[in-house]
Order: sequence, then structure tokens, then C-alpha cells
Amino acid sequence: MVSNENGIHIRPASIIARCAAQFQSEIELEAEGKRVDARSIFDILLLAATKGTSVQIIATGEDHYKAAHAVAALFREGFPLDPVPEHLA
Repeated sequence: MVSNENGIHIRPASIIARCAAQFQSEIELEAEGKRVDARSIFDILLLAATKGTSVQIIATGEDHYKAAHAVAALFREGFPLDPVPEHLA
């Protein structure tokens, strides 16, 4: 769920995209019936996810478990500037 007061704007979208790019797995975000590529800042912005929006993380591939947990941590931790939380690197 998006807890960021301003929703997912350019800064959180870029943090998500940078994090997703570090994994081999395909990572997608889904919200309100829209599914987008988590490596694309533009696609993430198209979700127009405001505070309180439920976002599902879909990861498929070799490192899908780590990828999904790293992106989920970003949502939990309020989109810190370090794109992959240290405990998941």
C-alpha cells in the first residue's frame, strides 16, 4: 500500500525503477487494474497511485523472491534514497 503522503510521484518512481533494474527477474506493479513494468519510471507514474492505493508486486524469474521483497521494502520504508535496502542486497 502506498503510504507516501504525495503518492508515487517522480522521486519514488525513480527509486522503484532503480531498485527493479538491479534484478534479473521481470518485475511488474499492479494497481486498480493497471499493470506496469517496474523498471520504467514513466510506466510507474501511469499508475497514478495516490496515498492508500494498494499495489501488488509481481516478480517472475531467477531472483524473484529477492526482487519482490526489495521492492516491497521500498513501500514499507517510505522510498528511502538507497534503492535496495541493505538487508536485502
